Amino acid sequence: MIKKCSVTCVITMHREGLLAHTTLNSIAKARENAEAEGFPVAFVITLDNPDALTERIVRKHPSIRESDLMENVHFGDLGLCRNYAVGKASCDYIVCMDGDDYYSSNYIAAMVHKAMKGKNIVVCPEYLVLFGTQYHWTRFGGPEDCIKNSYVLFSEHHYCATVAAHKDVFARLPFTPCKDGFGYEDWHWNLEARAAGMEHQVARDVVLFYRRKAVSLSKMQTRASSVVPPSRFFETLPKPESEGLSALPSPQGVPNAAFPWKEALKSMVFSILRLMPASVGGRVYAVLRNGKVYAKESVLALLKRIPGSMEKRIRPLLTRIWRAGTKPAANGLEPVLYNALLEVARTDDLLHPDRLPPLPYVPRSGDEAPGRAYAGAWHALPRHDYDVVYTAPHITFGGADQMAINYIKVMLAEGKRVLFITSAGLPNRFELLPPRVDVLDLGALIRFLPHEGRVAVFTRLLLQLAPSLVHMVNDHFGFQCLVRHGQALRRHSKLFVSIFADAQDRNDYYAGAGTDYLRDLYPIIERVITDNAVGSQKWNERFGIEPEFFQPVYAKSSGVIRPWNPPSMRNRVLWAGRLDAEKRLDIACAIAGQLPEMRFDFYGRAILNTANPAVDELKTLPNVTFFGEHAGFSTLPAERYFAFLYTTQCDGLPIVLLEATEAGLPVVAPDRGGVRDFLTDETGWLVDSHEDVPAYVQALQEVRDNAAEAERRWKNACALLAARHNGRAFAASLLQAYTGEKEV
Repeated sequence: MIKKCSVTCVITMHREGLLAHTTLNSIAKARENAEAEGFPVAFVITLDNPDALTERIVRKHPSIRESDLMENVHFGDLGLCRNYAVGKASCDYIVCMDGDDYYSSNYIAAMVHKAMKGKNIVVCPEYLVLFGTQYHWTRFGGPEDCIKNSYVLFSEHHYCATVAAHKDVFARLPFTPCKDGFGYEDWHWNLEARAAGMEHQVARDVVLFYRRKAVSLSKMQTRASSVVPPSRFFETLPKPESEGLSALPSPQGVPNAAFPWKEALKSMVFSILRLMPASVGGRVYAVLRNGKVYAKESVLALLKRIPGSMEKRIRPLLTRIWRAGTKPAANGLEPVLYNALLEVARTDDLLHPDRLPPLPYVPRSGDEAPGRAYAGAWHALPRHDYDVVYTAPHITFGGADQMAINYIKVMLAEGKRVLFITSAGLPNRFELLPPRVDVLDLGALIRFLPHEGRVAVFTRLLLQLAPSLVHMVNDHFGFQCLVRHGQALRRHSKLFVSIFADAQDRNDYYAGAGTDYLRDLYPIIERVITDNAVGSQKWNERFGIEPEFFQPVYAKSSGVIRPWNPPSMRNRVLWAGRLDAEKRLDIACAIAGQLPEMRFDFYGRAILNTANPAVDELKTLPNVTFFGEHAGFSTLPAERYFAFLYTTQCDGLPIVLLEATEAGLPVVAPDRGGVRDFLTDETGWLVDSHEDVPAYVQALQEVRDNAAEAERRWKNACALLAARHNGRAFAASLLQAYTGEKEV
């Protein structure tokens, strides 16, 4: 049992090996200085699954006293080790320390002095020196410090792990275990402290020497996919002021603020600097942002990396920046740092200032744009207790959009609280959504952020909302977030995706969401909800994923079927859809060119905003008329036409085929994607090859010239609609997919 004392150092050890010895030497020096100032200091050391070398070194280290406590534990988690050690401590103040770092000799005394100013104070060192695989230094509490900026803390950890506070603080705020997609237990603890009203302060002239180790590729990937656990901090971020960054959506989801160019550029600059090596990015940052911080060293280092022709132009500018600043300190370092390095070199000679590689200054970046965007989204929501969240790139008249709308209607009918999130920042038709669903046009808020920032905001929002169910509908950006952070998201939510088909190029090579994401999503999500059984068969053949992983939920028809109208008196063909390249308007053009006696009317608009030469070519044909965008298939004058023509490169089961059948039109379409799940030689005219123009021509002629056969096939299609594509079957299939239960 530890005697009651003023301070306990909570030290975590794992498999540090020989490094544990020099770390304990450093901590022992800090203890000696603290006790000279009247602070008795005890150690509580947890040996978490240690190797034999680490345990031997720690237990036999000359600084260890009988009053110190060492215990072997098997948590495999840094936070749990600290919780355990805090529970064993009998003291007033706790200082957290790690088993492979070094500490300035004033570390314990100065940190505790600052912590004694109040029981709600958490103390960080002023300086942080990284060494090992990276070498640079930064500071907390400098003129550019962002330690009190909540928006910055959203995406950057501006504190450190080795903090000090009154023991009651740690008792009230235990560390949260981090596994299965969650990480950064220290970042999370500091955020929880902020949310609980703790005040972070800096102990001046105190230095933490943080060892950055080489890690394996697998550990790097694991760390990249980890995310801070849900925290009250993210629910207490203040609502952004109306300065362009808020960009809060109106009730219809349309952003009502100007595009925040300043913050967008700032955020992009920070992202570029992070991609640079610290030795380069830090100096560039220092020159660009505040030439007062050791700018001469930064300028000289930067000029060495600039081609000679550019140097002549840039040198005068950078020289002016430097002259406006202050003179560099000794050896390019502040005296406090220089002296601390001399001192720690007594423990580890490799850290002597004369032996170190260049040690540049890297300021805290202070990028608050992601935090502001997130806070804007959080405060835009009327509630935060949703049962179901749907995400999609945008909402318009497309087939995938209609599926999402119908999913939402089913869950609203089940009495669920539903939120719909758009992610792409594209134009939306929110009036198509049912009135009782809440809408967040997140894409409009995050469109100015770099990709990393968009992922952070999107993922954090889902983590904090923690709905029972998340369903992403054809949302490629959402899929990317799932691939990266799905392990964390699935801790609190069941995850579903809808992928309706893979794209195929002109050579029939596959691309699209299934090809890009399905194999990575497989271990994360519950299942794929699709609109046909054909695609799942192909994914099973290509990837080996079991058919049961896919749940066909066939699109719902309106249930209103127009009477049959014999086609013999009409000579017009209807085409309706997106005017994008994948809809193969070049094939439609060739068909119309070979049937000059027929009239072809085209309805629709391009969604992808890419040039499609086939549209221009179609407009030159005398028997073709373009009518532009329509407000839904039911608004089209179907009674004017004898057939519906559909062309495509790839598809799921297009809803427009169901709509055309309801409108009383026989359908001619290619055997692509899930089309054959509805259209066969018994329910319409299925063209074997999607590029076989003569086959299309023959099919259209058969429909026009054989009214009895056209009526027979159309009636079969109507029967399939009534049996499989009704609202009751749709709802039952969707609920079965969500619950995993079989239909009764």
